[in-house]
Amino acid sequence: MLAIISFGQTTKTVTDYLGMVGPISFDKYSYNLTWTSHPTDNYYKQEHLAQGDTLEKFKRLILIEVLVGKMKLKDVVAAKIAELNKIKTTNPVTQYEKFEKGDEIMLDFLLRENSSDGKLVNTVERNVTK
Repeated sequence: MLAIISFGQTTKTVTDYLGMVGPISFDKYSYNLTWTSHPTDNYYKQEHLAQGDTLEKFKRLILIEVLVGKMKLKDVVAAKIAELNKIKTTNPVTQYEKFEKGDEIMLDFLLRENSSDGKLVNTVERNVTK
């Protein structure tokens, strides 16, 4: 599983591709399935919002992304790190830390989204992927 940045999407149809319709519980909060996507044959995305939040305005969101295939985990992580390094050239808030233990890799990264004029920070997002 690999979580990738998402600032909330909108769609009318919510299809549970991963069998996680929920609600799911995490860190003392309950999250409901609110958005899904299946953009390619091997890629699935589902967003779960904390109760009371909306896609237009939220404080807590869990994004589950699944990439199915014969890719090596180290290659997927290396691609994400390359993406983060590219983003960092224009967005100095972007930072990451990689942790490895046995066959597991955890990537902890911080991103931000600015307003279209670049004067305001709209969103700061922390992602932890494992």
